[in-house]
Amino acid sequence: MKSLEISINGSVKSPTPVPEPDEDEPEPEQWLELLQPFNIVEELWLKDSSASSGFCQTLGTLTSGGEEALIVLPALRGVVLGAESEEQGSALAQALDLFVEARRLADRPVTVTHHTRPPLLDTRSG
Repeated sequence: MKSLEISINGSVKSPTPVPEPDEDEPEPEQWLELLQPFNIVEELWLKDSSASSGFCQTLGTLTSGGEEALIVLPALRGVVLGAESEEQGSALAQALDLFVEARRLADRPVTVTHHTRPPLLDTRSG
């Protein structure tokens, strides 16, 4: 599997069974448990801002020694963060700067981008 999509409601697009988080917003340890089986994933899509926020918080804890940033998702090349706004997307991407730098220094670069949800259309009639 080259790509993995995750949303905070626990849905994961994957042929491999994964543990479901116990709470609405997983703790860093739950994120690590969730991501552990996916060591060949090259691209990770976090479909909403809650998933993106939890993921960024978790990876922020893995940069202390540099090597830790290589253990989780070792084949990772790209992360797409879901965000409610451009500002939030930029802040989430910035939260991954230390992780991205640790991966770059280990010659395993990761590209981080973000997407925002389009506004909902008002379908009420006039």
